[in-house]
Amino acid sequence: YEHINYSSNVNNTNVLEPSSIDTPVIDLINKLFIDNWSITINYTLYFNQCLPTVCSYTYIQKLNSLYTITRLLGLCGGLTVVLTWICPTFICLLAKIYERWKKKRINRIEPIYFISTEYNEVTRYAHDINQIDNIYPLIKPIVILRYRLQRHTVFCGISLFILLITIVTIPSVYFTQREKKTSVSTVVSMMNTTIPSVNGNVLETTPFVLEKTCQLTFELSVISSYDSSSWPYFISIGDFNEDTYLDLVILVTFDNNIGVLLNSGNKTFGEYLNLSNTVAIYGNYIIVADVNNDSRLDLINYSHFTNDLQVLFGIGNGSFEQSSIVSPGPSNNSWSMAIGDFNGDDRVDVISSDYAESYVGIVFGVSNGSFENLMTLSTGNNSILSTVVVGDFNNDQRLDFVVVDEASQDNIYLFLGHGTGKFQNQTTLSMPYRSVLGSHVAADFNNDDYLDIAIFDLTNRQLDVFLGKGDASFRPMLTFTTGHYNIPESMVAADFNGDQYLDIAFTNDYTADVGIMVNNGNGTFRAQIHFSIGNVSTPQMLTVGDFNNDGRSDLVVSTYSPGQLIILWNTCECCSSTNSD
Repeated sequence: YEHINYSSNVNNTNVLEPSSIDTPVIDLINKLFIDNWSITINYTLYFNQCLPTVCSYTYIQKLNSLYTITRLLGLCGGLTVVLTWICPTFICLLAKIYERWKKKRINRIEPIYFISTEYNEVTRYAHDINQIDNIYPLIKPIVILRYRLQRHTVFCGISLFILLITIVTIPSVYFTQREKKTSVSTVVSMMNTTIPSVNGNVLETTPFVLEKTCQLTFELSVISSYDSSSWPYFISIGDFNEDTYLDLVILVTFDNNIGVLLNSGNKTFGEYLNLSNTVAIYGNYIIVADVNNDSRLDLINYSHFTNDLQVLFGIGNGSFEQSSIVSPGPSNNSWSMAIGDFNGDDRVDVISSDYAESYVGIVFGVSNGSFENLMTLSTGNNSILSTVVVGDFNNDQRLDFVVVDEASQDNIYLFLGHGTGKFQNQTTLSMPYRSVLGSHVAADFNNDDYLDIAIFDLTNRQLDVFLGKGDASFRPMLTFTTGHYNIPESMVAADFNGDQYLDIAFTNDYTADVGIMVNNGNGTFRAQIHFSIGNVSTPQMLTVGDFNNDGRSDLVVSTYSPGQLIILWNTCECCSSTNSD
């Protein structure tokens, strides 16, 4: 009962108002002193909570012409066999009964022990009853009796055949139609649900109607492999050579190696372009953005060790120019960064969280590709801040951001932007219980044009979803079990099955695979589907994009032990996804 959307609205008649003084009391009593009483019951939440894996539904269809013809042909074939066996015996029985009954109505005729040849010839050719007058008087009654018996026998046989056809056909058609209307099909796979409409031709009401969904399939291929001492730990995407295909930029551990893999467009990638000689600092975080507004993608390289930022300007052919300016970063200790225009000057600003000093820092972009004017926003003492995500959470066309506190508070902090580089004091989205929070994303999961938040609860092995109301507030938290002992280190939101609703994909370190939780269309998610990336690989980071321009969302995974860069090509036949974050 708690999962049923039940609401009632009772409007009582106010008899003190002038307009109701003339209303008879009996009318008010008949209405129970109620003008309008509306009750709405919706079982959507109940079904989402108790989402079954096996469902049955009633499929109602009228008789079609092909089925009717084949059924009648079958009946005719069966009647031929039955009537061939029954009719001769039944006709003989009727003939005997008729003959006995007829004998009682005619005069007694003496038996004739000898019939002449003339009698045989006459009975052989006496086809017309008028010819009997010329027959020998002694045999005339016998000829009349046989003639009438043959005529009545044929008439009774035809009538009996029509009667049997009618008796067999009418019940067969009736039970066939009844069987069609009550046929039940069992659907084994999980499917989307819709509430049925009432139809005048439908004799029964079905509990729900199931729609077929696409079965996700992926094809695995290894883009590149690394030795045992290094692995790709950070991936970002962008079209760096302007050929309409998404390319990859990769950071490799311990090699001070930053490189670009250009997409060939035929499910392969070209030669690895090493950018290590271009950068002035050792980066461990890269952001792809158009920093100088020339419609070409640039790279913002951040070093965790020096807390500096450097911009690599894109030329448009897959190569980059080094900027001699190195700017101070937004924070001193950060593993997470994001970008956005927070002050409305049409330039890229950089934001990051400091996990050691409990603040969020922002540096604002200027015309020469550098960043300045550091601004810090405190989140309180003893905060251990992890990922920061930018978005418009109150629909005022100004960028806000959320940051996760992984300390004992287990909170999510929301800062609302004014659009001038200033922010309101933080509001806290508290977790209902103690936990360790992991990766999170902000996206519209129920297509209501309001940003929602999805975050992993690492302690309870579940996905927590907060559906936004559009005013910087959220509905009560929804939880979905992920199972196993996995610690998802990376998650993305994208439409993988082409239903125009964002699904969630994430890495599983314990089971060494990628998990996808498909969206039901209302912000709830089904049990995860596992896609293997190899039994010896441990996935670390995940990114999503349509790398072969087929309208489907593909996945790129970086792994260590061994270090590999793997791509999962979405090969779902009925999926065509264009909406991803």
